[in-house]
Amino acid sequence: MSSSVVAFPLYRHQKLLIGVVHVLRVKHGDEANSAWKKMAKELLGHLTDSGVKAEAAEAEVRHLLYAALAEIKNDAATASG
Repeated sequence: MSSSVVAFPLYRHQKLLIGVVHVLRVKHGDEANSAWKKMAKELLGHLTDSGVKAEAAEAEVRHLLYAALAEIKNDAATASG
């Protein structure tokens, strides 16, 4: 019998999502890319250390990025009218 750890989705962690959105808003280009890669690596490490399979951890981090980018896009659309 094998078991797997199911973590609360990263993109639902509001403080984490807000933090990622903030970093991606204030940094641009290579600086934003480097910051995201560092965050993603740390999150992947934390998830896999907690028992989440690598593929599932990668999907969680990817969904967090998509949620952050959607938040930035929605805010931009709201601000422009």
